[in-house]
Amino acid sequence: DKKPSIIELFAKYGFDDSKVYLAGDVDLAKQLIGDEGAILISGTGSICFSKVAGEEKRVGGFGYIIGDQGGGFYIGKLALEAALESHFEKTDPFVLTGKLCEIFGIASINEAIKSLYTDKTITPGDVAKAFPFVFDAAFKQNDSRCKLIIEQAAAELAKHVTSAVRGSSKPNFPIYLIGDVFKTEQADLFI
Repeated sequence: DKKPSIIELFAKYGFDDSKVYLAGDVDLAKQLIGDEGAILISGTGSICFSKVAGEEKRVGGFGYIIGDQGGGFYIGKLALEAALESHFEKTDPFVLTGKLCEIFGIASINEAIKSLYTDKTITPGDVAKAFPFVFDAAFKQNDSRCKLIIEQAAAELAKHVTSAVRGSSKPNFPIYLIGDVFKTEQADLFI
């Protein structure tokens, strides 16, 4: 959307606009693929791009409301669901309830609903900030609910990849992993 303004800015400083190439990180990442391969990105959201038999595919990446399963927001959302269920259903306390309140700047987890929907003081980025704590609780504290959340996220990302590589006959299909979800201390276990 900002391409004309950016080209104009470069031209103002003497750059030939025909020599300026503008691309987002996804476009640059797709250059890694070559003839066949896939890029799975899992940060706040999630998306998978692939090239199979010369055809490009996109799986996911529809935003936090419609999709982005397996990304940081998805993981944080499942943690928030667990905390709210624990609070309202009076079950065992969820291990990350206090941390979620701290991240969201609320005194009690039941305030999250109003903060999300009415006040809109909790953003998708705020929800995604919870994902490293879910990993820590799952792998360092051996919390069963956090382990289940991590397993669900991994399964969703695996669905992305499975769909993205469908149709390939390449035995060692290259898949590049990009994004903060793959940079946690426990990334190897998650992958």
